[in-house]
Amino acid sequence: MFSMLAARMGPRLAFSARPVSFTRLLVGVAPKPLVAASARAFVTSRTVLLPAKASSGTKKPATTKKPAAAKKPAAKKKPAAKKKVAAKKPAKKAAKKKAAPKKDSPVIVPHSMIPPKPHALTPRALFFSGAFNGAKVFTMTTEEKRASFTKAHDDYKALSNAEREALVQAAQKNRDSFNAALTTWFEQTPYAIRKEVLARMKKRGARRLRKPRNIDPSQPKRPLSAFFRYSVETRPSIPGSPNAVLTTIGANWKTLSENEKQPYKEAADREMAEWKAAKAAAHAE
Repeated sequence: MFSMLAARMGPRLAFSARPVSFTRLLVGVAPKPLVAASARAFVTSRTVLLPAKASSGTKKPATTKKPAAAKKPAAKKKPAAKKKVAAKKPAKKAAKKKAAPKKDSPVIVPHSMIPPKPHALTPRALFFSGAFNGAKVFTMTTEEKRASFTKAHDDYKALSNAEREALVQAAQKNRDSFNAALTTWFEQTPYAIRKEVLARMKKRGARRLRKPRNIDPSQPKRPLSAFFRYSVETRPSIPGSPNAVLTTIGANWKTLSENEKQPYKEAADREMAEWKAAKAAAHAE
């Protein structure tokens, strides 16, 4: 293939084939090496000759490399401490779920087993219940209620001793009947219903019911002390509210001399001795 190209191109092939041998003819006096940079787009294109970079005649002395500093021996790494493996705790056995306690069915309280309600157990409450008997208190306004209660309070203060004594006796009868009914309720009502009733009363903030003390009416009553004997005798002649009357009686008792107190003390001592003897005889039986 080369021979065919030489035959066709003639002297041009010799010029392009040996570019370095003709440098003297092309450049002139100072021959410089040419570098053939062939960028052929076709087989017959000429080679473009470019001048090479001028190189300085003196070579730079090779720089002596400094000896590398001796590396310090690497410090030996301490062996890593072995991590303590925590001992696995034995898995807790799943606690058996306790069955939720069954809720007790609500206790139904029959109407016949509702405890008795106290009514007018004191003289004052009895007087007010009579004063407002038939009056429509719930339909009154606040001012009307206030005026009615003020009038009833003034009327109660204006009562005589005989009228108050009647109220005291009537209130005592109400207390006796209420205590008897309450005792019967405690004795005849089943425990579950009593418990339910008392729990409901406690929840709504009502006063707790207690079984009345069983006092035998046939047993002799404890006699009065000397002061209470004096109080029973002098109370009807002293006007005022109960608190004012008791305050006045106490002040009068302190002003009495020993000779004036002696009859009351002797009567109290005599009745106390009789009461103790009767009590001992009742226990002996």
